[in-house]
Order: sequence, then C-alpha cells, then structure tokens
Amino acid sequence: MQRPNVIGAARFRDELLENWGSAAGLAYRIVLDRDAADDVVQEAVCRALRYERRFDAGRAMRPWFLAIVRNVARDEVRRRARTCALPELTIDDAGLDRIVEREEAAAVLHEIAQLRPAHRRALELKSGGYQYREIARELGIPIGTAQTFVHRARRALRERLSPDQRGPALGAESRSISAAAHSAHSAIVRS
Repeated sequence: MQRPNVIGAARFRDELLENWGSAAGLAYRIVLDRDAADDVVQEAVCRALRYERRFDAGRAMRPWFLAIVRNVARDEVRRRARTCALPELTIDDAGLDRIVEREEAAAVLHEIAQLRPAHRRALELKSGGYQYREIARELGIPIGTAQTFVHRARRALRERLSPDQRGPALGAESRSISAAAHSAHSAIVRS
C-alpha cells in the first residue's frame, strides 16, 4: 500500500487557520451557541492536528476539516441533550423549611423501615392511636410483648437518629417517637 502524500506542518496549520471562520460558522449553525461553537472548533483543530500525519495531501483540506467540525458539533449537541439543565429556582424561607422538613422526615421514615417488622408494626399502630391492648390483639401477642416491641422500636430510633434528625422532624422533646414518626409521614404526604 502506498503512503499518502503528507503536506508540511506549516502549510497544514495555515490551511486550518484559513478554514477557521467557515468552521466557526458551521459549528454555530449546529450548536446554536457562540461559546460552544468556539469550543467545538478548538476541539476539531486538536483532532485535526492529532491526525496531521495521516492527512493525504491529495485531498482538499476544507471538506476534511469541516467534516471533523461537524462530527464534534454533533457530539456536543448529543452531550448537551444527555445533561439536562436544571432551571434556576428561587426558594423562599418557607419553601426551604418545607424542603428541610421533608428531608428530615425521609430520614426518620428510612430508619423506621430498618426496624424489625414486628417492632415497626407495633410502633405504627401505637402512633395511629391504638392502645397496647389493641396492638396486642391486632398482632396476636401478649400486652407485655406489645409494650416491649413499641419500647424497643422507640429506643432503636433514638439510637439511630442523630440529634439533628430528632430535632424538627421529631418535634418537641416531650413528644414520643411514635408521634414524631406520624408527623414525619405527614410531612412527606403533605408536600
């Protein structure tokens, strides 16, 4: 196989510079953003320089270089489509408080989900207003066991939740973990 005719490095770079304006125009028509178009042309020049030794002097530089520009610009459009731009949100203090409350409530609910199923169910019933006798009947266990399950669930939550998580999500210190779990669930549902 015959090696392609390689043009001189200076001439190659000169021809790239001569086509810079056309390349920028093409890139802009594809990406529709001046800054992105400049980035596309710079990347295309880097790619062209990387393959300079393989360029066949018998070919025209302009179509070869513009094909590189077109491919880089299309890659840029695809990359932008994959990354969605988040709209700029303005959040007032009340909105921020609701977000924080939801995050804290989610942490409480996550920890509740980690409890043993019997303990979790007993705690759910207790936070729903059931008396220990009703919890025992519902779960088919003795009253003392129902009390133990609720106590262990509360203790596990106190141990697992940091003081920050026990703060606003759990309410005032005098409130039980059961009531806090109920309010955490309400905060999630309300939002």
